[in-house]
Formats: sequence, C-alpha cells, structure tokens
Amino acid sequence: MKTYRMTVQGMTCTGCEQHVARALGAIGAKLMDVSFQRGEAVFALPEDTDVDMARQAVQNAHYEPGDIFRLFLG
Repeated sequence: MKTYRMTVQGMTCTGCEQHVARALGAIGAKLMDVSFQRGEAVFALPEDTDVDMARQAVQNAHYEPGDIFRLFLG
C-alpha cells in the first residue's frame, strides 16, 4: 500500500467527508482520514492502483481534488 494526502475543495460538513471516503473506498482506498476542516483526505491505495483514479473518484463525487502528495511513513 502507498499512502497519499490529497487536498479536496468543496467539503463543508461531515456528510461531505463521508461522500469523499465512499468514493475513495470504491477504488480500493483504505486507512482513510477525510477532514472537511483541513480540506484534505489521507488514504492508502494498493500498489497496483494509479493515484489518478483517486483524483477522478473525488471529482466524480462532485468535489474538487487538488494536489496529491505521497507520504512516506516509517
């Protein structure tokens, strides 16, 4: 699994967090921490999943994906 942080614009409540988490979960994301207050989603994707799928999933959920950074947790 690879862990990422993505900025997400347009979230205004916990319901928005759930929509984003559901969209990311549909592409196989795990260990999600979605926060409308921070305007970001932190999640892990399987090695064979292209991170651009996460961007598309968030966009399809009607939110604005932003920068995506790979996190190296040790």
